Amino acid sequence: MKNFFSIALPLTLLSFAVGCGESLSVVSGTVTLDDKPLEGAFVEFSPISGRPSLGRTDEDGHYQLEYSTRKSGVEAGDHTVRIGTYQEASIDMETGEPTAAVEEIVPERYNRETTLTEHVKPGKNEIDFELELAEPQEENLP
Repeated sequence: MKNFFSIALPLTLLSFAVGCGESLSVVSGTVTLDDKPLEGAFVEFSPISGRPSLGRTDEDGHYQLEYSTRKSGVEAGDHTVRIGTYQEASIDMETGEPTAAVEEIVPERYNRETTLTEHVKPGKNEIDFELELAEPQEENLP
């Protein structure tokens, strides 16, 4: 079964080729997994209607979202957020060399079965994600 990002990434990159005249908000932040920066993860913000924005974390877990190949940003409003590391083996577009597949290390509750949502305000938004491998335990209430 293919991971969400193996299908969504090509579709998102294809949609980046189309321009648009909207005013976009800037969204950046840091992603950690069990308190450590998560390098090489894809971060996707998908509005209820409209085009998603996508970014990738660097070695410090920092990301900035891109709306298209020519525009940074995100549509303001409510978004479903997906974060994952899976990547199929492919050919590097710059070098022509094959790249190895990258396994998913992020739990499904943050990508394929995401429970993450965020509200993007007009202007600049700093949105950090502190992900955990273990499922959070519900507290027993008296």
